[in-house]
Amino acid sequence: MPFGAGKVALLGAAGSGGSAKVALEKIADSGSSWDGQSVVSFTSIPQTYDDLLITFGTMEVYTSPAQTAFWVTEIQPYLNEDYSNSWTYDFSVAMGDPNPAGTIFRSVGSTTGDLDNFGYVSDKGNGNEHTAYKMELQITNYTKTDVYKNLYWRSANMTAPTSWVGGKKGFGCSGNTGDISRSITKVSFRTGGNPNWFDGESKVTLWGISRGGV
Repeated sequence: MPFGAGKVALLGAAGSGGSAKVALEKIADSGSSWDGQSVVSFTSIPQTYDDLLITFGTMEVYTSPAQTAFWVTEIQPYLNEDYSNSWTYDFSVAMGDPNPAGTIFRSVGSTTGDLDNFGYVSDKGNGNEHTAYKMELQITNYTKTDVYKNLYWRSANMTAPTSWVGGKKGFGCSGNTGDISRSITKVSFRTGGNPNWFDGESKVTLWGISRGGV
């Protein structure tokens, strides 16, 4: 995947003439390599930042055969390409969903293999192509080997005016004590497979955050 060299200062220290306290630097993007894949990954992530941020400007999923009825699929993140249940994810999510529209509720729990309640691709699409709405995932202290890996995310989705309307805000962490000693070198996303495949139109970017002690 292509690597970017641009760095953006997000916050300047007061009275320091604009010295950056927090910087955001592009590490990689999805490019066209995600086209036709059911599982995609950012790999060989540099261990030189404090946090990671993955932004979904557009996430498209191609279905084959086309899904003609009410249709929605979940995008499931997981760490270090480990989907064999040795990673556990604890989570708490506030959701504005649906059924009836406008109802706010929450979900708490623990899953193995992948992080649940992250975001969805909906049936607001054109034929076989379906577009997910805004999604973001932040992983803090991803290089540390003495702390749990904290996760923060938010997403929005809408498939119909009266169903699956709203967004999610979530907090989670790696749940096993053994996970503390693992740094994060890979972040993956899956669609659940057939008939859902990532589209080459997906615009997903991995960023590195340097907090400068903040």
